[in-house]
Formats: sequence, C-alpha cells, structure tokens
Amino acid sequence: MPTQKEQNATIAKLIGESAFWNGEIFTRYFTDDFTMDIPSAPPGMPTHYSTWEAERCFEWLNRSVRKWTSEIIEFYPTPDADVFWIHGKQSGEVFWGEQDGSLTTDFFMRLEFRSGKVAYLNWRFHTWAWLLAAGKRYHSHVLFLPSDENGKIDEYNKDFVIDLKDPDIQAYLKQPSFGEIPSGHKASDFSDDPKEIDKRRQINIYQFASGVERDLYRKKESLNEHYEKFAYFVGDPYPLEGGLEGTDMNPQLFAWNKVCSPWMYRDPRSKFYPTDDPHVVFVEMNAHGPGCWRTAKVKIGHYKQDYLVRLILDDLGRLVRFEEIASPVNGLNSTGSPIDNFPYYH
Repeated sequence: MPTQKEQNATIAKLIGESAFWNGEIFTRYFTDDFTMDIPSAPPGMPTHYSTWEAERCFEWLNRSVRKWTSEIIEFYPTPDADVFWIHGKQSGEVFWGEQDGSLTTDFFMRLEFRSGKVAYLNWRFHTWAWLLAAGKRYHSHVLFLPSDENGKIDEYNKDFVIDLKDPDIQAYLKQPSFGEIPSGHKASDFSDDPKEIDKRRQINIYQFASGVERDLYRKKESLNEHYEKFAYFVGDPYPLEGGLEGTDMNPQLFAWNKVCSPWMYRDPRSKFYPTDDPHVVFVEMNAHGPGCWRTAKVKIGHYKQDYLVRLILDDLGRLVRFEEIASPVNGLNSTGSPIDNFPYYH
C-alpha cells in the first residue's frame, strides 16, 4: 500500500498537470478550509485568497479559461511528507477583459497537505503573461525601442530605455563598491571530504538567511565554474526586440542593477525548504531597500520583493545556479509608473 507521502505526491502531480480549479479536482482533493497565495498576481487580482475568495477565483477560472495545459518540468518531494514543490510550464486560451487571449508561462508551486488533501497552495507565474492575455500593456526596460515591419518605432517604453553609457554605470564598472559578477572555480580547487562538502553547502544555503545568521555566511560562497544567476518573471514573458534577457551575467546590466538597487535589507524570517534532491533547496525571503529601476524621469525610489529562490548545488556543495522568482510589479512600483488593471472576476 502506498505511503501517505506517495499518495500526496500523486495528488500534487495531478494538480501540477491539470486545470486544478476544475470542480472534479477541487472538491475531491482540497480541504474545506483551503487557502491560496499568488504573489505574482497582476494588479486588480488578489495575492492572498481565503477559502471563500479561493472558491470565487476557481469559479472565475472555470468560466473564463477556454483551454489549459500544464506540464511539470521538475517535481520535488521534501523530507516533510506534506510539502511538495513544482516547476512547470502552463499555456492557456482565455477570455479575459471581453476578448480572446492566450498565454504561456513558467510556473512554480508549493503545495501543503493535511490529512491527505491540499490545505495550501502557493502559485507563481509570469504576471505580464496574464496581463497581455487580457489585452493590457505594461512598461518594460529595454536596450532600444522596437519597430514594426514598416520601420515605425514603438515609443511606449521611451522612458524605460537603459543607457549603458550612463556615467553612473561606467563609474560602477570602474569601482564596483557593491560587488562584481561572481566567478567560479574548478573542482580540483575543492576538497571532496564529506565534512568539507557539508560545510560548503551550509555556507552556500544560509548566506540567504538574514540578520546575525547571514553575517556568518555572506561573501563566503563557493561557486561551480559554470555558475549562473537567472531571474524568472522580471523581464518580458516572450522575446521582445530590444528587451532584456533573464540572466544577470552581463557586466553592464549587472552594474545597472547595482546602480538602481545598491543594497537591500533582508527580513530576518527567511524560510528554507530542503528537497529530497540533495542538490536543490528553495528559500522564501523578503527584502526591501532604497531601490529604483530608473527611468528617464525617475531616479530615486524604494523597492521591495517577496522572493522565491531556487538554489542548485553540485556534488561538492558548490552553487551551480541561483534562481530568483519574483514579481515584476514591484520594479514598476519603485518608479511610480502606472500599471493597467487586470480584469479579475469580470
């Protein structure tokens, strides 16, 4: 007979591979007091859902989503039999804002079970993919303005063009006072003693803690020679002429990020989620500080973010990949820029 963890895993996979708001799934596999968070919800749509609001959200999705596919890319059980993580890809045909639309987005989920049913769901997706599907636009930082087939330039983001020749960026490249792009080291530089590997893992994971504990580990990380940093959901959901890539390994863009947000305070309540894969750890944390993703008109502001981080380590305990999963809404809010309202529950 399957263990409770195996039974929960089967249900978690079903939810990750389906339109889970369908009544046949929701009424059978969710607790009566189920709650949900969608930290990446577009403006006009709640980010926290009580049981009642979650049911209204599911009712709205049932009548407005025409077609839906959901594919699991990675599935992560954890040492806790009631907690699972999913990374996947979702696509849909929808009718939002009195018009037909479509979307494709990566997604991340944390599912928590109680007595064999889902009691909590945390669902993150690309905010702008949902907004575009409803016929809305959003401002986005670009390296240059795109043009149509006739050569006409789209000036919608004219205030959001990044000038890589900005004197502040050039000055930072000469004197990187808040850090440089980290570089890795070959495996032969590291001991394969199990105690050293455990110590290395501890440092690489808990540098994402906060307060006094963070000070014990920060700036001591060890990186794989192929280390990469990647950001989900902060750029454009689809390829955009002149748009920014998801990586943060370009020296000039790295400098621009540091000029915009030189430092951030981390709330001392970071949450760490080991998985059954010893190479993968998830971290939830909140940070805020004097940040502003500069525009032509605004240079000063404040920035906050509820981050989900996925850390991928190698057999030596070195960081191979650091992934931030964040909401792009906060970046625009730091500039005071308007954002179209999403037609939720219409």
